[in-house]
Amino acid sequence: MPDRAVYGPLTPADTAILNYRGPNNAGDKLNDIIGDWYGRKRVWARPAAAGAVLMPATAVPTSGNPVTVAGPFGVPDVPRCVNVISSVGAVTGITLNGLDEGGNPISEVLNSATGGGTASVNAYASLTSVILPVAAAQNVSVVTGALLGIGTRVIRKATLITYAVDGATTAVPASTIDRNVLSKNLLTVTPSGTSEYAIYILAETT
Repeated sequence: MPDRAVYGPLTPADTAILNYRGPNNAGDKLNDIIGDWYGRKRVWARPAAAGAVLMPATAVPTSGNPVTVAGPFGVPDVPRCVNVISSVGAVTGITLNGLDEGGNPISEVLNSATGGGTASVNAYASLTSVILPVAAAQNVSVVTGALLGIGTRVIRKATLITYAVDGATTAVPASTIDRNVLSKNLLTVTPSGTSEYAIYILAETT
């Protein structure tokens, strides 16, 4: 079933945008688009710029066993990827645990990096724990990233048909899609903190 909780009903203007002849202007016009069943629209209203701190700089253990940091953590303003940043050099095998947009547990193992850090492959609605492995003395932090969670499973990139910034349509940005894992459907938005972003999706979603 589609993950519909984040989608509202389509307006007549939304339906007009979706009611077209397909990605290659071929095939029958989609005259039967009704409500949010045949077309879907995701809106992000002024998502914050990347870099908000979720887990402040925390020392990794230099001997003994890995350490589980259980928070409390900051909460992303919208479900989005996170970046893992180290202060000195790469730390191998940091485990992130959290929840996706549907409230389902998600987890992944990343190697941190200095500078902008390493981006997760999942969109996190919340971060529940971080497991820090034994490494050279330094700190590791987790901050919000630039990729936003689309909020539904998408079968093909061709179904992401129209993208708008502050109501003006523009080219659909790069995306990562996964028909099976909700949190791995990501859109590269690079939010400013002041603009509204919207993606229109055809009905070919799981």
